[in-house]
Amino acid sequence: MNMYEAARYLAHAIERGSNLNQGAHHVAIGGPSAIGKSTLARAVKEILVVDSTAKVSLLELDGFMMSRSVRRKLHLSGYDPTAHDLATASRVIDDLLGGREANVPIYDHRTGAHAFMHRMAPVQVLVVEGVQALHHKLLRADTIRIEITASLLVRIFLRWKDDVRRRNISWPRAAVHTIRETWAHHLQSKKRAGDSPAITIRRLLFSRYRVVMDKRARS
Repeated sequence: MNMYEAARYLAHAIERGSNLNQGAHHVAIGGPSAIGKSTLARAVKEILVVDSTAKVSLLELDGFMMSRSVRRKLHLSGYDPTAHDLATASRVIDDLLGGREANVPIYDHRTGAHAFMHRMAPVQVLVVEGVQALHHKLLRADTIRIEITASLLVRIFLRWKDDVRRRNISWPRAAVHTIRETWAHHLQSKKRAGDSPAITIRRLLFSRYRVVMDKRARS
């Protein structure tokens, strides 16, 4: 399936068995960097806005990550949970789903620093995306957990292309950085704390996707 079909599938999976117009709903979309989480999450959010009367917003977790200069000084990868302010991210999620406004920092990948603060209004459906979206400190008992995966070669290619485009660095430097970060993701995924996802989507080349697992289809 293409990106829009994958987003439509995820939106229907989120709606399945849930009344989005009642209560508060937390959707977590996690996976490695540059795999297409943000693009899918934005598309899912727009589809949910059209399909329901619920107020839906997207929260990007990159804003809770340390700046690039600080991470370099501390020798931390962006995949390391300690490089993220998960406590503040958790409070923001609680506030937005609990009827309260929250200040959300915005991260600029080109500069590696935080650009500004954005004031978000409370919502009924909060779609949270980021490499730490499935971390146990950010999950609730009723969180709808979605993981985007890919083969090693696809992850390396997508990350390399993203580094060249967003960070504006040379191809050789991007290749070195990609290999280092892909290895860091491999190490972190081995010890990641958190429940298994309800839905797993595999990213293929040429913006194609395939559903690997959908527990909600059996619920």
